[in-house]
Amino acid sequence: MSANSNGNPANLAPNEADLGQDLVWGVAAIGVEIKRNPRQTYHLCVTGQLPARVIGRRWVSSKSVLRKFFDRQFEVA
Repeated sequence: MSANSNGNPANLAPNEADLGQDLVWGVAAIGVEIKRNPRQTYHLCVTGQLPARVIGRRWVSSKSVLRKFFDRQFEVA
């Protein structure tokens, strides 16, 4: 498989290739990103207070989406 100029595989858009590195899988890993323990993070996910989804039996979110989410929270306040 060849790569385009930015090093991503040629058949993937730049955002798709970076998505694997941007995804955060599991409540514990999401908690590390937002500096909360797994129980707090699980509660935030289940109640819809965090931009996360269940895929299979695991919660997943995106580092960039979490950053944007919290940036907007602080802009409003």
